[in-house]
Amino acid sequence: MTTFVMLTIVLVGWFAFIKLPVTDLPAIEHPNIQVKAGYSGASSDAVLNQVTIPLEKELTHVKGVQEMKSTSSPGFSSISLKFDLSKDMDEAIRDVQSALNRAQTHLPQDLDPRPSYELQEDSQEPIMWFLLTSEESNVSELRSYADAYILPRLNRVEGVAQVQVFGESKSIWLRVNPELMAARHIGFNQIIDTIRKQTTQQPLGTIQTTSKKLSVELPPTIFQASDLENLKIDNTPTRIKDIGELSTNSSHEMEFHFVSKNKTSIALIFGVQKVSDGNTVAIADAVKTVLNEIERELPSSIKLTLWFDKSVWIKESLVDMQWTLLFAFILVVLVIYFSLGRLSESLITSGALPLSLLGTFILMYFADFSLDLLSLLALTLSVGFVVDDAIVVLENIVRHQEKGETPLEASLKGSKQICFTVLSMTLSLVAVFIPLLFMSGTNGRLFREFSITLSAAILVSGFVSLTLTPMLCSRFLSTHKGQTSLQKRIAKTNDSMVNFYGKTLTNCLRYPKLILTFALGCVGVTILLFSKLPVNLVPAEDRGFFFAFVNLPSGLATREIGKEQKKIESLIQENRYIENFLGLNFGGKLMFLTRLLPANERPPQQQIIAEIQTAIDSIPGTQTFIQPYQLINLDIDFGNGGQYKLIVKGLEFAEVEIESEKLVKELQKHPEFLFVQSSLKNDSPMLAMELDEELINRFGFNKLEIQSLLQNAYGQGSVGKIQKGAIEERIYMELLPQFQNRSDAPENLYLTTTSGESIPFKSFAKWKEILGSPSLHRRDQLPSITIRIALAEGIPPNEGLTLAQEIANDTLSGNVKGELTGSAKAVSSTISDTLLLLLAAALVMYIVLGILYESFVHPLTILSSIPFAGLGGILTLFLFNEPISIFSAVGFLLLIGIVKKNGIMVVDYAVEAQKLGATPEMAIFEACLVRFRPIIMTTVAAVMGAIPIAIGFGDGSEIRRGLGLVIVGGLIFSQVLTLYVTPIIYLTFEKIFFGNRHKDVNVNISVIAPEVLKTAQAKT
Repeated sequence: MTTFVMLTIVLVGWFAFIKLPVTDLPAIEHPNIQVKAGYSGASSDAVLNQVTIPLEKELTHVKGVQEMKSTSSPGFSSISLKFDLSKDMDEAIRDVQSALNRAQTHLPQDLDPRPSYELQEDSQEPIMWFLLTSEESNVSELRSYADAYILPRLNRVEGVAQVQVFGESKSIWLRVNPELMAARHIGFNQIIDTIRKQTTQQPLGTIQTTSKKLSVELPPTIFQASDLENLKIDNTPTRIKDIGELSTNSSHEMEFHFVSKNKTSIALIFGVQKVSDGNTVAIADAVKTVLNEIERELPSSIKLTLWFDKSVWIKESLVDMQWTLLFAFILVVLVIYFSLGRLSESLITSGALPLSLLGTFILMYFADFSLDLLSLLALTLSVGFVVDDAIVVLENIVRHQEKGETPLEASLKGSKQICFTVLSMTLSLVAVFIPLLFMSGTNGRLFREFSITLSAAILVSGFVSLTLTPMLCSRFLSTHKGQTSLQKRIAKTNDSMVNFYGKTLTNCLRYPKLILTFALGCVGVTILLFSKLPVNLVPAEDRGFFFAFVNLPSGLATREIGKEQKKIESLIQENRYIENFLGLNFGGKLMFLTRLLPANERPPQQQIIAEIQTAIDSIPGTQTFIQPYQLINLDIDFGNGGQYKLIVKGLEFAEVEIESEKLVKELQKHPEFLFVQSSLKNDSPMLAMELDEELINRFGFNKLEIQSLLQNAYGQGSVGKIQKGAIEERIYMELLPQFQNRSDAPENLYLTTTSGESIPFKSFAKWKEILGSPSLHRRDQLPSITIRIALAEGIPPNEGLTLAQEIANDTLSGNVKGELTGSAKAVSSTISDTLLLLLAAALVMYIVLGILYESFVHPLTILSSIPFAGLGGILTLFLFNEPISIFSAVGFLLLIGIVKKNGIMVVDYAVEAQKLGATPEMAIFEACLVRFRPIIMTTVAAVMGAIPIAIGFGDGSEIRRGLGLVIVGGLIFSQVLTLYVTPIIYLTFEKIFFGNRHKDVNVNISVIAPEVLKTAQAKT
């Protein structure tokens, strides 16, 4: 039966393995709903009061919202709703739609676009970047081609959430002369009405005859810009060409560049985003298939280039992890072989590993897990200790066989004797991961799949060890009477080690107070050093990619922004280690996605980043932040930059602005902060209008007419569109350049009275240049400002962020408060959260062990090794200058689960020995010596399983290196101490809690040690 069960595991496990999806990280569905609305020409204040606040009031009734953020910019309102991970998003979408419907009656009627919502993923960066370039076509023509022939095909690919496009759409610009308009008594509204009447397409209905249904169609008459020129304006003899010019070139177009060593090309750039639970590798492969088809169909003048593919990183990392897994497996097999001396024993034990992995694949398949970096990391770690159970079972069976029993007898007796020990080890190790399952937030979701995968591997290994291993031992265990030369050397070495250990243990048992004092000192040092560890949630990888975010002074004209963009691109281009990069212009905010040369042709990535940072900082007025791009990216804020965020909130905008400016200045005084930037920018040039109310009333004007005049003149809003099949060309209106490129431009505007007289705008208005903020931000309906911070090189994140919070607490006053958010908040609480997680894991293990042993005391003895393991892990991190991260925190969790196995093996044997009549001293002494060999074997196997992770193979190994170091260092350090401290704690608890049952027994350990040592050596 055992054979058929294992064969079923192999077949089903292999089927599950080939069906598992492959991606970078577990699916973390942390969605936002983004609500957007446009109000062309309106100021930030007008957008806030007339659009944002009415929408916020209705959206507050949506349940499950963790955080609501809003931004009110000139002509545009954006509100972001961040939901609980447990929220049903279908219900959330219905609630948001209902809120938008209720808000309609409180909003201006001329919003364009009207309020709409979009479901987005939190920090879902593109998995692929590709671009179109052409020597003959401009970007708008490339965009028209992409809209018609590329985007529809990509959006149909299964798993693609959306395709971001960076490049202006093809459009028509009507630039009018306000003086000619005044001379001919033409108003802006007349022009807008004329264009809309001629370009609007409406359904015309159908005609039903006795035999057929006829659709009524009216063919459009406007197909291109030239068709608009001869339109008569509002039944007047004036044509559009009489008061303006038509063009297909925008004067506000933002350029996006592809820059290589010797060439800069204007490019249309695409970023492909996947759905949250999508298979990254499969989606990328499907997209590449479509791109290859598109490339074959492209006109010869257009070139398509796949610039970045994240799936390549994932495939490389998965291959690296698979090699790490294989290397760990080989090391563990060698440990078993050189511990037992025969190949048959090694193969029997090693058989537990592939079966445990295949059994785990079955659970992963039915749990809808993916084969990603964390699940592979869990499987690699499992190599070191899924064989522990098999080693313990095999070692006990071999020990029975060495006493003269047949393989079948030894298998039956040995497995029965060790069954409870294996069960205790397995269940208590799985118990370690229970707190991870209840962890909230992104980290909880991130490691839930990891912990379940590892738990499954452990449970399957326990099952295999108690079924397959005894069966194989009964059939294939070597029955040779003599020992091989290797076995003789191993036996001699083992005897020498047991003898040395027995003597040193005898000496330690004479000084229990000294040893216990030392142990308590270790506990204190562990807690102290743990609080001093530097924190970095995700260690930096050297992938050869980085983002450079550059903020320019506010208010720069489009042409000046373009000049600054080209200047920065030249500086980056000059660096000899840059292969190529993309330059994205978002109007005052520049972003450069940069690819470096291969690692063997350049220095470390951080050195190159420092060179680029210095070069860009030499340009006056710029503020630069550079962030490496890697597989796990936290808080990437496209277009803004900054590693961490500090939110300043208050009751009034004015108070928040004053206090945040004070805080920014204070932070900039400290060299620990390389980059400090506030979302508040009061350096944006503005024209403040002052109206003469008496004159306005005399002319018969009203404020709405004046706002409409300014909006039409300078709002650059859409006044119509031309539909050509799938291609849409919007029509925009603005003044001719000579009437809008000066601060006195409003002098050329006119309003027409009801009698037809044209009144100059300057006759009833004055204006002056001021500085103000282009955007107003609110968080949870309170005025807020985001301060983005980047730390100087070498500053531990936890120390730098603690300093930032302290400065905020000391600087801000009144009703204004500052608090860290996002990854900054997680960093500041990592130490305390990790300690709580470890304490919770220890408590769960204590409860499980208490249930298994039906004792309050023995679990404490078993868990006494945890502080020593923690101290070893901490010292190792300090030694290798590694911070505590989300990976090394999980390493500590694994560590305490592994080290308690040694305590279980010793305590379990001692308890059984006492039941047979042995004194506590004799029982624990014999237990330590008899279990010495399996303890050493399992510890070395676990260390060997973690060594490949600690060393790090391939790109991206930096992020998981800390986890391997914690396990290796913690096991080695704790192994030495627990072999001596655990027996003393066992005897101490025996005297404290069970002293009465041993009051007539007085045993001198020095007397019994030689006798017990001989007995133990015979048993081992």
